[in-house]
Amino acid sequence: GPAERSGKLKVGDQLNRVDGKFVRGQAASKVAPKILGPAGTIVELAFKRVQGPAVMTVNVAVVREPTGGQAARR
Repeated sequence: GPAERSGKLKVGDQLNRVDGKFVRGQAASKVAPKILGPAGTIVELAFKRVQGPAVMTVNVAVVREPTGGQAARR
């Protein structure tokens, strides 16, 4: 999807926030509706990344796309 194509994500990153709202540990069925939305609108995603002893936040802003379309990166 658009977040993966942003090039900012790595295997093991954990989704923490969607549009500023904490979602870590929530079921995918509760998180997905917060990520999905009208095509062309932006969703802000914040991921937790653990690299050795360091923990960092990776922020990704993506433009929502229609199913099967191409995303624009921001």
